[in-house]
Amino acid sequence: MVTVVGVLSGVYIWKPLIERFLYEVDSDVQNRLKGGADNENQLCCTSEGSSGVYTMEQLHLSGVDAIHYIQTEYQNESEWMLFLSHVGDPRNAFLVYFPLSYALHSPTGRAVMWLAALSEWLNGILKWFLHGHRPYWWVHGNSHLQRVPELQQYRLTCETGPGSPSGHAMVTSAVLAAMVSGLLRNARILQNIRPVASVILWLLFALLMAAVCVSRCFIATHFPHQVVAGVGTGVLMNYGFSKLPPEVFTVKNHVWVACAILVTSWLTYTALVVVGIDPFWSVGLAQKWCADSHWIHLDTTVFNALIRDFACLLGFGLGQALSSNLNFRDSGANTSWLHMLSSTVVALSLFAFTEHYIKAPQKIPSLFYFVTFAKYLTVCGVSVVVVRWLQNTKVKDTEGNTGKNS
Repeated sequence: MVTVVGVLSGVYIWKPLIERFLYEVDSDVQNRLKGGADNENQLCCTSEGSSGVYTMEQLHLSGVDAIHYIQTEYQNESEWMLFLSHVGDPRNAFLVYFPLSYALHSPTGRAVMWLAALSEWLNGILKWFLHGHRPYWWVHGNSHLQRVPELQQYRLTCETGPGSPSGHAMVTSAVLAAMVSGLLRNARILQNIRPVASVILWLLFALLMAAVCVSRCFIATHFPHQVVAGVGTGVLMNYGFSKLPPEVFTVKNHVWVACAILVTSWLTYTALVVVGIDPFWSVGLAQKWCADSHWIHLDTTVFNALIRDFACLLGFGLGQALSSNLNFRDSGANTSWLHMLSSTVVALSLFAFTEHYIKAPQKIPSLFYFVTFAKYLTVCGVSVVVVRWLQNTKVKDTEGNTGKNS
């Protein structure tokens, strides 16, 4: 379903997008830059008059023009765009793509979990360092520039973290690339047509990511260069991750890497505070310029994402450790389609139930983050144990039938 959505959306929106992205910044943009360069209240952090100011403002202005064009072109497709943006939500890497891939083929699921956690962790660190703005507040903070177009806001617009690079683009591209690679490598039905299947699947991947990226620009939560940077980084992460030997993914390393995520996040946060940079600087801008305060949520902060990464990877490692202690063997791909279907339904149902019925309180940040940690730690660990138990039951049944026949 997601693939079909990506194909239809990519075909529908990609042609006018190319036309706009080939747009070369003309003299009108230069005039707007010159008209507002002397204002001291601009959001840009580089020194006045430097080439850095003009370069970033030029990039942002051309990005705002592209976003305005997309919003005008597809103003009647807002619900469709919101759905596509939801498809690329990093939470889906843990709530949908991980349980789906782990139930169907556990080594691929393991890769998806690692990439989801590491790509979102790196995305959070980069956002803290790159200090990227989001279009929906940048246009207001730079209203001194001449003829800056107004941008529409939607219920998914007001994310509170910095904007560069896009987490939706980075995490989703890394995870889906891992799933495509795993499918091509392990699906027996594709082995005889692998060259053709490879072209088709990677084309579908590109179209889906294009649709997600356009949707993120449409709702004015990202500039075009931010989504492009996100996709590029995510694909590179998957490529590098695919070169790691299987021996790396031990239970001990799961715990060590989870702890490394926690420690490096804390060290980065502390370093920013020490040098006088507020890690939550973007939250104030979101609260100031968001069109509806009900659209602002704590689960869009960088801090929440890092807690989720730590909890999921730690829960995954603990789940594997518990499964091993209970003698639940990992059968990998040696399962029937019926068993894989039942494992998929159980895993997805568990994650869906947790997401819809266990809600963290938004009014108390410390309690919100604690509930987020406990929720993802528990659901990731339990899902691993349940899937491994189902696999173990199937393996025992198969071995028993083999023994009787002999």
